[in-house]
Amino acid sequence: MVTASFLQMSSLMEELINTVVCYVHPSNRLAAYRKSLIRSAVLSERLWTSIVKEFRLHLNNGDFERMSEQEILTALADERLDIDCREEEPMINNWIAKNPRNNERMMQLKSDGLRRRGTDGRLAAVVRDRIPREIVLAIGGWSTGGPSDIVEVFNPRAHTWIVPEAPIREIPRAYHGTVLCAEKMIIFGGFNGREYFQHAKIFDLNKRKWEVITNMHDRRCYVAATPFVDPAGTYHVVAIGGYNGHRRLNSAEILHIEKNHWYHLPFMTKQRSDAGAVVLAGRPTVIGGFDGRTIHNDIEMLDFESQSWMSGSSAMRSVRTGVSAVTYEANSVIVVGGFNGVRRLKSTEFYDHRVGLWYPLPDMEITRSNFGIEIMNGCIYIAGGFDGTRTTSTVERFDMRAYKWEVGKFN
Repeated sequence: MVTASFLQMSSLMEELINTVVCYVHPSNRLAAYRKSLIRSAVLSERLWTSIVKEFRLHLNNGDFERMSEQEILTALADERLDIDCREEEPMINNWIAKNPRNNERMMQLKSDGLRRRGTDGRLAAVVRDRIPREIVLAIGGWSTGGPSDIVEVFNPRAHTWIVPEAPIREIPRAYHGTVLCAEKMIIFGGFNGREYFQHAKIFDLNKRKWEVITNMHDRRCYVAATPFVDPAGTYHVVAIGGYNGHRRLNSAEILHIEKNHWYHLPFMTKQRSDAGAVVLAGRPTVIGGFDGRTIHNDIEMLDFESQSWMSGSSAMRSVRTGVSAVTYEANSVIVVGGFNGVRRLKSTEFYDHRVGLWYPLPDMEITRSNFGIEIMNGCIYIAGGFDGTRTTSTVERFDMRAYKWEVGKFN
């Protein structure tokens, strides 16, 4: 790299920088950053960006304790720092405890500058507002007065829900599909209280505007939806089952985003509305659901080679409709809540595709069906839904490492 820099071989330098940033192990990232300061400003900036954007790795393994006072202060001042607002004060205390010398400015920060009023008006131990790496976006759904057009964004750094300034609101709808992929949010199907929708729209997160795209082949309310990336790296959206106003559907279709075209997929073996959908082991997978008479406890996986849906090797412990699910790593799925025909559920299950078995997980605090679900930073967030009596605005989080649900801190 020194030679390439001296000879001003910019293309080679760029290639070397990309290689270092891509392959340096997180445990060596801080040392590599310090060495890069005297070799390449571009490399040092790239490495520093990696450090602050993946700071939770360094926080969990204790690497942050080896940072100098200037480095830790610079990180705390960086709006991109990947850290929860509740973690700042313990982190500062831990760093001071491990660095009893040369910590005057950190001690000053702790005593004078740490506490300020947060976004909710209460005193909060945060240094500054930060740009979250990930957010949860809730759009539409069934509210107290019926289908809604309300949009809310959850900031996991500040633990607050806000109404975004971008013009995201569109028509009221509930029981629709929403998928985020390739910096685009695709919304399709649903119900406005009178009409079952067939149309689809894309919100470009960079342009901040809606674009109408081609209609689906079927009207779909209570539709299951999942993003899908094929082996060539092309982004798709899969819409599975649902209800068209007359019957529950066993049809499915896939949107090729670039071509703006929906293609038919093979029919499922069962009609399913209110099902969960994920990509499991590289295959679109549908979980549970309702066929108009029976609530299901099985899964089906789409095999593109045979152009058919294959049943999972074992059934869930409970039948579930109005169920939500997320992929956990590549070969596992976590299934949450739903309705079993008698009551709303708070039970949770874990499916390991490699062994074909279901395992129980801790129960949620609140029973609910037909709710939103997302996974961020090793935690599963669930929001809204119906608790058996009314729609709810409560949010819960399942921390995989702590192996427990939390409620009440994210509303």
